[in-house]
Amino acid sequence: MAFLYSHGAEEVWGHSIAELAYDAEKLDKEFGGLRATVAPLDKYYIPTRYPGSLPGGIPAEAFDAKDAERALELAKRTINFVKKKLI
Repeated sequence: MAFLYSHGAEEVWGHSIAELAYDAEKLDKEFGGLRATVAPLDKYYIPTRYPGSLPGGIPAEAFDAKDAERALELAKRTINFVKKKLI
């Protein structure tokens, strides 16, 4: 979102990292590679935020430490990539 706003976007909607990267790719082609890398983050958004969204179970039963570590690594990569673009 920060990248899009810094390039003149007046409204940025959505929670999908993949879609935000797609929008950013229109301004900077390097976001195309990022999009493929970080798209898996989208699968964590709803089930980890809304416990009732999983069919039969709670997030603590569906996600483990390995999932959390992967999500954290992908988030760090995304933040570092965008930070470099904002400098």
